[in-house]
Amino acid sequence: MIENQTSRNRIINAALELAEKKPWAEINLNEIAHAAQLTVADLSQLFRSKTEILEGFSRAIDTEVLKSVSLDPELSVRDRLFDVLMTRFELLNPYKPALIKLFEHNERRIKSPNPLLRRLLGSQYWMLVAAGVDVDGPRGVIRAAGLASIYSRVFVTWLEDDDPGLAKTMATLDAKLRTGENWLKRVGFVRSGLKQLVQALQKSARRSGTKSTAGGRPSSDKSSGNQSQSNPEGQGA
Repeated sequence: MIENQTSRNRIINAALELAEKKPWAEINLNEIAHAAQLTVADLSQLFRSKTEILEGFSRAIDTEVLKSVSLDPELSVRDRLFDVLMTRFELLNPYKPALIKLFEHNERRIKSPNPLLRRLLGSQYWMLVAAGVDVDGPRGVIRAAGLASIYSRVFVTWLEDDDPGLAKTMATLDAKLRTGENWLKRVGFVRSGLKQLVQALQKSARRSGTKSTAGGRPSSDKSSGNQSQSNPEGQGA
């Protein structure tokens, strides 16, 4: 759980505690400030809206995960990601009643995307970092998007998992990570195949270019005409 050591964390915890007791739409910033034992002016210096408070909550959980996870290089990438994401769910566990209500509230708003889920998915970049996975370049973008897709499905399972040991969550996460791992291997195979194809085409094009100019022969009628005018015998200068 996020410690109430800073005003920022007190606001986040106060907002989630209120969300557990009443609908999110009925909670205002004045209530959150009062519950955090701060003034509205204090709150305004840190957050400008309830949405920003949810974003702050997600970032705070990111920080707690990064502090809690101890990377074991002997484990496979899949096992490391499993440990990282299960650590995240364990840290979220005290907030589950509030998150269930927040999720249900946003699911009823069919015309707009779920902002809470969107904020939580944005954290997957740091979950990859915590697991020691390379996130640079296009491949990193693909990995982050893939993990976000996995997390979104497991998150829903976690919300419904009433087992203290989170057995359903662990089983779903393991299955999704295995599927994602196989998908990434296929993507890597396709990218490797495309790279080889491009290299082969480039090599073929270079060979064709070399043959067309072999023996000092002109490469076009226009150049041939220019050469014949400057040198009637058609020989190089």
